[in-house]
Amino acid sequence: GDTVLLMTPLYRPLQKAVIGAGRLLREHRLEFVDGHYKINPISLERDLKGCTLLLFCNPHNPSGRVWTASELDMVAELCQREDVAMVSDEIWSDWCVFGHKHRPLASMASQPVITFMAPTKTWNLAGLHCSFVVIQDKPLRERYLAQVDYAYLHYGGTFATEAMLAAYEQGKAWLLGAQSYVESQLVYCEAVLSERCAPEVQPLRPQ
Repeated sequence: GDTVLLMTPLYRPLQKAVIGAGRLLREHRLEFVDGHYKINPISLERDLKGCTLLLFCNPHNPSGRVWTASELDMVAELCQREDVAMVSDEIWSDWCVFGHKHRPLASMASQPVITFMAPTKTWNLAGLHCSFVVIQDKPLRERYLAQVDYAYLHYGGTFATEAMLAAYEQGKAWLLGAQSYVESQLVYCEAVLSERCAPEVQPLRPQ
């Protein structure tokens, strides 16, 4: 019956995961200001009260926001103040574009963070089910391993493991080329939409 806070709009499967686990879902609605979604610290502090966990998305999906250092610091500080654990989904962290830089929430927080990461989005490996979790807190990590070890759920398949290693060790050149191509296509789409669909359609440039 623990309450889990998420920031909406949000990738729907994350919300389904909370409900499917039998937890109470609470929404913190991001504010749309000057063409971007932003976190209101006052309403976030209010929404965190009584919650057990914040399920954070960094970078944010679907808005494409890459949270700034000050935003991440604010989120971490409020969670610590309200004694709320933090889980950060950072699966899109490799896909920052237009010069934006991803910062792990764990790098800004003074308390432990659980971080989800995977090469699946960046290198189109979702079919191999390869991902990993970083649990900073040792007792919590041991509790987690105790729950998955007996069923061998902490082992990745051979193909998935090799694909993950290949992506992270040899995939940078491909990724840089893909990012450059996507940036050019985004700029092109913005120009077409501005010319043909404005003001009804206002594209949001992802970061």
